[in-house]
Amino acid sequence: MNPLIAPAPLESTPPLARAIRSSGQSRVLECIFDVLAVAVAWQLTIALRLSLNPYMRLHLTRQELMIVTPPLWILLLLWIAAAVWLSLYRYAARPSAGTALFRVMESSAVFGVATIVVSFFSREMGATFPAGSYSFLCR
Repeated sequence: MNPLIAPAPLESTPPLARAIRSSGQSRVLECIFDVLAVAVAWQLTIALRLSLNPYMRLHLTRQELMIVTPPLWILLLLWIAAAVWLSLYRYAARPSAGTALFRVMESSAVFGVATIVVSFFSREMGATFPAGSYSFLCR
């Protein structure tokens, strides 16, 4: 491994970083940052869709978009379920770069498929709402 990019040995790291790495708190921090990343990605996706309104056939307001978009709390639950299922935050020795990349791709794929399935079924369930609720979709 290239010594310029290799992680510092535990003995040469600062005491606080050593305590966090060895106590398992880093896994909790990883989980918190991942959940925050999902929340930020959801907000950015909503903002991107709204900014693309002039180029889309169907122009949606923020309120209309919230009706057809899965709620953030459902996506966060999906991420947590995928992380538990794939054991993403269990304590293990520092994985190689290839293993870490594979785990990120695997968890992203599971989360993406789960989100697509939930989105599909949430729109199907919405079809049972009164016709006025989704009148904007029939323009």
